[in-house]
Amino acid sequence: MALSLWLVSCDAPNSRETAAEKEIEEESAEAREGVNEATKDLERAGQKAGAKIKDAAEDIGDKAEKAGDKLEDAAKDAGRDLDRANDRAGKEAGHEKDEFVAETRTMMRTLDRKIDELRSRIDRAGGNAKSDMKEELGELEIRRKGLDKQLDKAENTSASAWQDIKKGLKEATQEVEQAFDKAEDKFDRNHDRDKS
Repeated sequence: MALSLWLVSCDAPNSRETAAEKEIEEESAEAREGVNEATKDLERAGQKAGAKIKDAAEDIGDKAEKAGDKLEDAAKDAGRDLDRANDRAGKEAGHEKDEFVAETRTMMRTLDRKIDELRSRIDRAGGNAKSDMKEELGELEIRRKGLDKQLDKAENTSASAWQDIKKGLKEATQEVEQAFDKAEDKFDRNHDRDKS
């Protein structure tokens, strides 16, 4: 019996080691099973997240396309509105140009009558007045012809170039009127002096 006890006692550490190994093996198997389940859970979560990201990306793409369509429509509308506004502005500028040219031509006819009257007065006044006024009448004629050329140019200009030409035409009109006033004043001063 002592021998069997001894044998049992010798076997006991091995059986303890075997039980511990079994326990470690069982715990390792459980841990592997837990890791496998966690891996599967992560894979499922990754697939769900991927599907959600894909859906979100498609939704963003759809919204971006709709926004692009709306921007394109808005740009087309703005372009049509701008074209209509340009057409209206062009017509208004053309109408303004026609009115201005007509008014200037009327003013020129009036000025031509005044120049003719001044020339008649100079002729009636005699030789000294005529020779004294020759330079002023020459300058007045040059300015008057220049104004005629600018009016012809204005009548044939586009509505878009009208504003630039209008400014020059106004200045030329003022210069002709000032030249007339200067000539008339000089004649009146000289004529009044000659009468004295």
